[in-house]
Amino acid sequence: MEKAKEYFQKLIYIDEEIMTYFIMLSDIELKLGSESPSYQENYKWLVEAINRENVLFIEIKNLGLVDEIGLLAQNEVAVIPEPEIILRSGFGHLYRIKSLVEGLINDEASNYAHNLKYDINRILLRFLREMLNNPYYDSIKGSLISYKYGLLYLNIYNENDFVNNSGIDSINSLCPPDERRKRSIISGYLDEVLLEFPCLKNIDYLKEVSIEVFSDATLLNLVIKIINILARLVLSNERVVNKYCQELNSLLEDEECPEEIKQVYNELFQILQNIQTEVMGRK
Repeated sequence: MEKAKEYFQKLIYIDEEIMTYFIMLSDIELKLGSESPSYQENYKWLVEAINRENVLFIEIKNLGLVDEIGLLAQNEVAVIPEPEIILRSGFGHLYRIKSLVEGLINDEASNYAHNLKYDINRILLRFLREMLNNPYYDSIKGSLISYKYGLLYLNIYNENDFVNNSGIDSINSLCPPDERRKRSIISGYLDEVLLEFPCLKNIDYLKEVSIEVFSDATLLNLVIKIINILARLVLSNERVVNKYCQELNSLLEDEECPEEIKQVYNELFQILQNIQTEVMGRK
């Protein structure tokens, strides 16, 4: 275990460095744009750090320390609730290590879950692309950019798209729900955990939230909750879509539903329709 602890500390050091580069990219994109020389320079530093992390992980695998390091990471995050804006939380590196170790598990359930999370993130990133070009969200633009880079930081598949300039929000290769379910006998359980449960949790939040002052923080929370619902509905089968659309309609038709929720939902639903049109157009 001492050797695992030694390499765990090495991972913490390099993943904190990678997180710093993502934060810098987030700040530069907001102030100067992603085409600026400063952005490109920091991007190169990020790629170099990720390459060093890959070399370190190969060494960890060769030493047979993956399981022990995974346990160390799991113990660290067990008492820390995962924040939605992961980059500026102060412990995002621990969630990254946990995610990287989980990504090394090569079985049917894990592969299905990894690919589904990858698709969820691509749709979230697609939402963010349109939102960042919409003046309605200007007051929370910085937070949305940080949220975008946090999605990349925590998912190696999405990060690879970013590093390889493959289009982080491309939805051309999304797997239709019925086709996805044919690929795994346990897809129903995993869809429930990764698609249905988060929808239910976020809808419950919208039902209970009390809006006394409509601040930027309130807008950000509403946006993140709603796009996480809608992104999952894009990937859900007809039964799940009907179920949670009824839940959403019931919420929005309730006289006690704050007008702010209705307004934000309507704005985001327009983006959803664009995404659905794009998805349906390629079938």
